[in-house]
Amino acid sequence: MYFYFKYVALTISKSRIMCYNYDMKTYTLITGATGGLGNAFVKLLYSTNHNLILTGTNQGRLDTLRDTILKEYGNKGDIKCKACNFKDELSRQELYKFIKSNKLHIDMLINNAGLMTEGDIT
Repeated sequence: MYFYFKYVALTISKSRIMCYNYDMKTYTLITGATGGLGNAFVKLLYSTNHNLILTGTNQGRLDTLRDTILKEYGNKGDIKCKACNFKDELSRQELYKFIKSNKLHIDMLINNAGLMTEGDIT
């Protein structure tokens, strides 16, 4: 059973009620966005009208990527960029604060951040 109220749809089944807010802008968070696979995901998702939060270790490269994508695809959505080194706890906390303070709602994560450690992995 479905009910539609302006921008909200309710789905009612035997076990649960789900509410979808179609007025809420949602984002896909892509880590490692400036690298090979991350860059490909950015292009694919933005070209299909997704709003994106891009992270990487270099803010300048993120800004350049955003400008390139906007020039290539036009205005198909919103792109936010925030440098984050996932090895560093303070950097991860700053990313969290950025998302929270801008009230960004993430509905998809593409975790493409590369982390390296030294030593024996066995």
